[in-house]
Amino acid sequence: MVGIVIVSHSKPLAESLRDLALEMGQNKARIAAAGGVDDPDNPVGTDAMKILEAIQEVYSDDGVLVFMDMGSAIMSAEMALEFLDETQRENVKLCGASFVEGVVAATALAASGAEMDEIIREAKLALKGKTAQLGEDDSDDEGTGTAEEARESNETAGNADIKEEYTLRNTMGLHARPAAKVVQTVTGRDAEVFIRNITRESDFVSAKSMNSLISLNVQQNDTVQVAYTGTEAEALQELISEMMKSNFGESTAPAPKRTKKASPKKDSRSGMPDDGVLKGISISPGFAIAPVKQYSVTLPDIEEEKQDNPEMELSLLRDALAEAEKEIEEVKQKSSNEIGEVEAAIFDAQILLLKDPELLKKVDARIAEGLTAPYAWRSSLDDVIEMYEQITGDSIISTRVIDLIDVGTRVLEKLTGENFSDIDINEPCILCMNEISPSDAASLNTESVLGICCEKGSDVSHSAIIARSLGIPTVFNLGPALSEIKEDTEVVLNAETGELFTKPDDTLKQQIAKERAHWLEVKEKAHDGRKEQGITANGERIEVLANVGDEHEINQVLDLGAEGVGLFRSEFLFMERTEAPNEDEQFKAYKSAAQSLGKKKPLVIRTLDVGGDKPVSYISIGEEENPFLGQRGIRYCLSEPEMFKEQLRALLRASAFGNLQIMFPMIATAGELRKALNLLEECRAELDEKGLKYNEKIKTGIMIEVPSAVETLDTLLPLIDFVSIGTNDLSQYMMAADRTNPSVGPLTSYYQPAVLRVIERTIRMANEAGKEVSMCGEMARDVKVMPVLLAFGLRKFSMSAAGIPEFKYRLKKIDTESSGLGELAANVLSARSPEEVKEYLS
Repeated sequence: MVGIVIVSHSKPLAESLRDLALEMGQNKARIAAAGGVDDPDNPVGTDAMKILEAIQEVYSDDGVLVFMDMGSAIMSAEMALEFLDETQRENVKLCGASFVEGVVAATALAASGAEMDEIIREAKLALKGKTAQLGEDDSDDEGTGTAEEARESNETAGNADIKEEYTLRNTMGLHARPAAKVVQTVTGRDAEVFIRNITRESDFVSAKSMNSLISLNVQQNDTVQVAYTGTEAEALQELISEMMKSNFGESTAPAPKRTKKASPKKDSRSGMPDDGVLKGISISPGFAIAPVKQYSVTLPDIEEEKQDNPEMELSLLRDALAEAEKEIEEVKQKSSNEIGEVEAAIFDAQILLLKDPELLKKVDARIAEGLTAPYAWRSSLDDVIEMYEQITGDSIISTRVIDLIDVGTRVLEKLTGENFSDIDINEPCILCMNEISPSDAASLNTESVLGICCEKGSDVSHSAIIARSLGIPTVFNLGPALSEIKEDTEVVLNAETGELFTKPDDTLKQQIAKERAHWLEVKEKAHDGRKEQGITANGERIEVLANVGDEHEINQVLDLGAEGVGLFRSEFLFMERTEAPNEDEQFKAYKSAAQSLGKKKPLVIRTLDVGGDKPVSYISIGEEENPFLGQRGIRYCLSEPEMFKEQLRALLRASAFGNLQIMFPMIATAGELRKALNLLEECRAELDEKGLKYNEKIKTGIMIEVPSAVETLDTLLPLIDFVSIGTNDLSQYMMAADRTNPSVGPLTSYYQPAVLRVIERTIRMANEAGKEVSMCGEMARDVKVMPVLLAFGLRKFSMSAAGIPEFKYRLKKIDTESSGLGELAANVLSARSPEEVKEYLS
């Protein structure tokens, strides 16, 4: 088998690419990584000795193919060959194909036992699939195939005795992984297999070429035709048919819709409105009155200069990158201490930008051409920023421009010795900027910066996350007129409504000053009292719990005042991996969470809830026209009893270490619940047989998300200890409206009278049966609707932890024995529209 060696300036990049290629080759290929150099201070580079060791590791008489990322990697690889004896050297080939795509394509073919020449040819075609999918394919380009080859494939396929059509339902269609499976199945067989995309009217291509298969651009719901010829045609038909019909073992969740990228809008100065009121999007609520301080975030200008010592410039660049990374790590640590670990983790993304191989490739090339490191870095940043700004259809990607400017400026400071970015504010002000960077946001003095206003920005940006964590009233997208406000002009900011008043009168100032005083009082008291028990004005105990995504969040939610965990989403253990976690892996995670909470605080763990909008790559649910009404939650788990039992055994074992409770999602019938409980009993018996401990009195419950569960609640309650209302799904199923579809979003509101009535009924029936009832959807943290839920009889709320301090503070103001609360409940239940409900709650 031909061996593959990956040579990169970056060790993590080489190893990650090796792992990706191994997966594509189903772990059958011989592949080694030779990345970076053994210098902790300057790890970026290539080492001939490392490359030599990698070649020797995978060497065989079939040969070794070496892929290199750029520049000096080629020289290091050539040097490594000098240390081989002549016979071995002849069997090692350096490949000039595209780095990532070439490695993946070559590995898939090498794993099937193909010969060197065939692998090299396939590697050189590696970009064909990508360019075709982007509409940039040119069949006249060297190595991309010719019209003559297409005619030959069509003729051979047309004369084939066996032809079959398949419609692909998996989310990503015939992408790299399934294409690799097809190639490995076909290669080495005494048969020819050709595939064409009927939906897109393509020619037939050989199934032995992964790049050709990808170039077919087969997307979800496209129909392909497969033609087989040769002595093993029937055997291959059976194998490929099974792959196609099983969706390659992948999710069939709806694929994200592809939209055309709009042309970037030009920034035109629109001028200040006559009334002086600028409107944007609220990022962090609150109020402020203060003079304006204007700052602007942009990359500093660097003059183009030439140099005649590329090695020295490269060394300067590596030093600057290392210093910048160290500084970012320090900012991350400071932010972690001040605003929390989760929020501070966004600086990891900035460190990744420093190590981006495509960016560094551009910089290295410009330095090699004789440009200085500062100019090479600055001009390369321009290229990447221009690319980002073209992606206007994806707000998450386009907002990363400010991160790149933030990182880029930091590196330029190290290269030039100049200071470009400090915001030094020591007097109360409202900070007005074109856009604020994460580093600047994290370094603000919250006593001086009373508000943040930006011309641009997104609510999903890193800067927005930090602003919210700091609690500074913030409004983004106020437009270019913001820069026209003169320094020291006194303005009024209402970040609740997203408005900036540049010409406020005395009446407005007095009103906002009063609002600000009350807002600050609530914030301070809520924070100070966050760890007190949830209790009403008349002394009634209310449990206030948190929703968490993994065991690492437990300490953070406890610090915010959580009295336990009302919803622990176990999906995190199953996501972002290639196979399901085993029983021991799950046990360790559940045990860790239980121990963090102790014996008294509840830990309610929801069993695996996949399907709908939560696909898992290695879980094949099959073709579904409407996944939200398909094999979701408990339905999928019951169809895979062995996998489900692994989770149940892990949960039982972990229950010995804390107050762990098991909750089943998407229960629609008593039959489903009985099956789940029977499997749980089987797991108990299996643990008893092995002598493993668990809490024999462990509580079980269900999520109330499906209207049928409410209608048959009287048959469900005798089987369980508790119910938890999942308002997000209950609202969409009650209203027959997909909550992920913005065009019907208002229908899924929990202010809908129909939704409120089934919630009241669920709470009442559970209380009458003496069963615990809680709520764990977004509705649980809404302080506006909290009084009516208390009036319904709800006494346990589980929410995202950030909402807990204010929730507890507001709770203290409510008297659950007040006659007014009963009147409120009656009015809400008789309401005829969401608007009428909101009027009662205002």
